Amino acid sequence: MAEYHHDYRQALKYIDQALSIWITIKDTGNEANLHKFKGLMLGLLGDFLIAKNEILYAIKLYSFNNMQFGVAVSGLNLSKVYSLEKKYDSALYYANLSLAYWGTTTDSFRILTVKNQLIHIGTKTDELVWARKVQEEAETLLNAEKLSWVVIIDYYYVSMELYEKLQMQSIQNKYIRLYEEKIHEVKENEKIDASSEYARNSE
Repeated sequence: MAEYHHDYRQALKYIDQALSIWITIKDTGNEANLHKFKGLMLGLLGDFLIAKNEILYAIKLYSFNNMQFGVAVSGLNLSKVYSLEKKYDSALYYANLSLAYWGTTTDSFRILTVKNQLIHIGTKTDELVWARKVQEEAETLLNAEKLSWVVIIDYYYVSMELYEKLQMQSIQNKYIRLYEEKIHEVKENEKIDASSEYARNSE
């Protein structure tokens, strides 16, 4: 509901239904996963305080279970909520915490997801030289196998944002074309009304 249809309220209903089950059977790992995701949904709906509390509780549960990958994913979700709230210093802090973990792995999907967030933050805060450096580093990850279309279209979109701010129209146009082509491909092949998360939540 969230990724394919952008219906965050309906997604919350399913999350709450599943949460009650995991809590009942005392599966704190899966409970943490849903608190993390619930927090992001609430953030997308503008309920920032409760959103952050949900994700911080997920981090507490993940830490209790020594699940550092869960802490890292939660950190990225917390970064996104702070970004939606336009508190970019905090957004940067939590994105960097997430990258500190994923950067020690070979998980290209997770690394590119965090780098997309960093590019977005750098563009919003006019740290354009740094954002471009991150963007160029991230480009190499596009050749990784089995990358989800979600992270690819997000990369194209944040690159469009960046080069528009840099007033480099020819490069911006390249990413506009790549973004539109990928969107068309997903709609044709998977029948999904695809768009970037960053496009849906832009100012």
